[in-house]
Amino acid sequence: MILYDKEFYEKGINLKYRAYRHFFKTFGLFGYLLFQITQAQIRIQRVDSCNIAAVGDIMVHDSQIASAWNENKKIYDFTPSFQYVKHQLSRADLTIGNLETTTPGQKKAYSGYPLFGAPDALIEALKYAGFDLLSTANNHACDKGRQGLIRTLNVLDTHKIAHCGTYRNKKEYEDNRILVLDCQHIRLAFLNYTYGTNGLRIPSGVVVNLIDSVQIAQDMSLARAKQPDVICVLLHAGAEYRSTPDDFQKKWIHLLLDEGADIVLGTHPHVVQPFLLERRRDKYGRIKPRLVIYSLGNFISNQKRPHTDCGIIFSFTIKKYTTDLDRTHITMEHIHYSPLMVYEAKTSSHHAHYLLPVHDFIQNQSSLNLPFSVHRKLLKISAYYKNHLKSSSEQIKKFVQSQKFGRSSTAVF
Repeated sequence: MILYDKEFYEKGINLKYRAYRHFFKTFGLFGYLLFQITQAQIRIQRVDSCNIAAVGDIMVHDSQIASAWNENKKIYDFTPSFQYVKHQLSRADLTIGNLETTTPGQKKAYSGYPLFGAPDALIEALKYAGFDLLSTANNHACDKGRQGLIRTLNVLDTHKIAHCGTYRNKKEYEDNRILVLDCQHIRLAFLNYTYGTNGLRIPSGVVVNLIDSVQIAQDMSLARAKQPDVICVLLHAGAEYRSTPDDFQKKWIHLLLDEGADIVLGTHPHVVQPFLLERRRDKYGRIKPRLVIYSLGNFISNQKRPHTDCGIIFSFTIKKYTTDLDRTHITMEHIHYSPLMVYEAKTSSHHAHYLLPVHDFIQNQSSLNLPFSVHRKLLKISAYYKNHLKSSSEQIKKFVQSQKFGRSSTAVF
């Protein structure tokens, strides 16, 4: 496969057509042939690919805690909740979610809304499900005080799940405020911010990343200095239960993109909001495609408001093309979503919460015996997301088609 010169991409030129026209008009036939010869020398030597799956708010309400108790074994077990989505999450190279609870350790501290605290078994189940990275800066980060925040990070470390957004002390913050992960030889930098902590004071000593323009500018500068291939920001903000982004989200996402973020994954509204991929110039003059989803919605919870008991797995692939001139070109490909539904199975002898991949269960690809009413709800959820995210899907398709290069139909930056 042949790649074209990066400078043309940064000027937003469609090289498949416009570059040829430019060289021919400027230099005549000789220039056209020279362009052909030059491009023939720029060939891909290596392609690295990282598949990412991102989900929204991981919440544990009182009924979920109760239903996770295994009376026979006398332990909490959340793994059944994730057994039907494990295959989708585990096959990604990097699976990301927002941990909107804490793990305080003592049973008396377990609780749902408004001060979330879950058993350690939740983190064990998330590891089982395939999670690699969890954001912890959100409005419930301080629900169980200083020790709750610290212990949550300790439990994540025990299960080898990466995290960003909250820190046990100032030194840890200074050393790790930019989380850099290597995913299939692609270098990713992550930052995480929250709009607030529900009015709770951030305990002394610990750090919770709050949305602040000065802080974001400093952090983005540090992130760029680490020379990542991609900078991804996990942003916890927005009005709850709105199906479209509010002005606050738009303002801060604009600032993040202006500072050089390549990807912004939003959480907090508890419902899914649109996504987009567009070519934008940052304040440093770099023109790149930027991927944004304003809200990933809920992943798992016991919320019952409209569209809070369903969500999506948002998936995309980052590819890095290295040429024989030792240049790299980053693309984002295969951007798509898979709808999910939280099914609360409740009988006199059984109580459980299951995450169901909507399309799998519509096709009855499971041994779980669902009542007709649940099957009907699955169909409604599928239709809702198809309509709600139709414009986003069409925008992505048009963008990709307009950014084709060589023989690849991808978004290039």
